[in-house]
Amino acid sequence: MTLRRLLTRLTPIAASLAAITACGDAPPPDATGTSSEAILNGTAVTDDTLGTPVVCGYNGSTCTFGCSGTMVADRWLLTAHHCATTTNVTTGGTAIAPGGLLAWIPGGPYSLKNVAIYLHPTLDVALVEMDYSVIDAAGLAPTTPIWTGSSASLRGKTIYCQGAGDTTLSAGWGTVTSAELVVESASVGSLALLPNAQGQALYEGDSGAGCFLHAPGTPDVLVSVHSEHESPGLGVTDDLEVGADGFESWASSTIASQACSMAGATCGTVKDGLGTSVSCGTCGTGDVCEANACVCAPKKCPGPTQWNQSTCSCQLTCHSALTCCIAAGGSYIDGHCE
Repeated sequence: MTLRRLLTRLTPIAASLAAITACGDAPPPDATGTSSEAILNGTAVTDDTLGTPVVCGYNGSTCTFGCSGTMVADRWLLTAHHCATTTNVTTGGTAIAPGGLLAWIPGGPYSLKNVAIYLHPTLDVALVEMDYSVIDAAGLAPTTPIWTGSSASLRGKTIYCQGAGDTTLSAGWGTVTSAELVVESASVGSLALLPNAQGQALYEGDSGAGCFLHAPGTPDVLVSVHSEHESPGLGVTDDLEVGADGFESWASSTIASQACSMAGATCGTVKDGLGTSVSCGTCGTGDVCEANACVCAPKKCPGPTQWNQSTCSCQLTCHSALTCCIAAGGSYIDGHCE
């Protein structure tokens, strides 16, 4: 069963960015309805070093559904495909328009809106480009890179998951909690997780949050994205995850493809959000690249003229008719240059 958490009692959020600074401090109230994936009976996360924002669908004044995600690079949110489409589908569909998703780290100073959404063509994964960095309470922008290893190698191992979904059977959305869960089965692009002995499980609340190779405290990587659970209802079931080896190369190339436009660069190289150097092209004949922008190349000017970069031409530098005439090699007689 997929479907993001629908908020049956809509939560008002001010329309302007300046007015929605309280989003991180006041999550939406109890929500019941269609199910998604969250951490049932999860352990409270008091210091989110991995970058797990709360994500909500935004209609201009209210949150209409709730999901979660992981910041995998500055301004880049990774979430579930069905959290980023207008019709809640795991593949295909239409991406939510710019400004239709909000994201914030609980306790952080403000919420941010999506600039663009990039949907994976076959998996329940989406990348969301945010308008600014998503900041936590300490003023930092935590991110966690995507794992490049094999999902199959995780079979039988315990991984660490963080989400902002329901912490009970019907409430708790908007609070980041965690659980350590065992990988029951795994293949390329797919993981299934078992509930643990403490009764913690991925359950109704929000999809799109991540599971990680290690618990916080050591350098970490994201190994999967929450997608769906096997059956609806109150029974505890396996959680189905999208494994990182199914989408890592797609995510990396997508982030790289937008690096130049995000930096406003038209030439030279820039670093993308993952720290990879990306070429932004070269300049035409007679131009040079300065500060990632093409400008005309300085030229040697004849005689007394000097190069003017602002006009891209040789100009005679003078301050009066007399000095201009002399600089040009003429004779200034009776107000005329001869």
